[in-house]
Amino acid sequence: MRRVYPMGTTVMCILVPVLMLLAVVFLLYQHEFAVQTIALTLAIASAVLLNHGSSSMPALVTAFCWAAMVFVAALLVLTVMLQKHEGSYKGTAIFPAKTNYALTCAVLVLSIAAIAVSLFAGLAYYVIWGAAVLLFVLAVWYTVKML
Repeated sequence: MRRVYPMGTTVMCILVPVLMLLAVVFLLYQHEFAVQTIALTLAIASAVLLNHGSSSMPALVTAFCWAAMVFVAALLVLTVMLQKHEGSYKGTAIFPAKTNYALTCAVLVLSIAAIAVSLFAGLAYYVIWGAAVLLFVLAVWYTVKML
C-alpha cells in the first residue's frame, strides 16, 4: 500500500488515530479540556510539520500554521464569549458552571505563542516537546479532577 500512496497512507495512519483520540477526550472529559487538547494538538501538528515538512512543501506548511493560529484564536474568542455568558450559548450549556476560564485561556494563548514561535523563531523541535509535556500534565490533572 505504501508503494501506491506513500504520503496518503502515512497521513491517514496519523490523522485517523489523532481524530479518534480527540473525540474520546471530547466525550469523556470536561469540554474545556477538549478545547485545550485541540489547541495543543494543533500546536504540536504545526511544529511537527515545520520541523519535518517545511523543506518539501513550505507554502502548504506555512498556510497550515497560519490557519491553525487563526483557529486557536477563534477558540480563544469563543471561550471569552462563553465566559461572559456563564458557559452557555443560547440556553445550551457548553462549559460547566465551575469552569476554570483562566487555565483555558492561558493554554489557548500559549498554543498561539507556540505556533508563532515555531513559525518565526525556528524552535519547532522544542515546541513539540513543550506542548506534549503540557498536554500530558493537563490530561493527568483533569483525570485526577474527575476522580
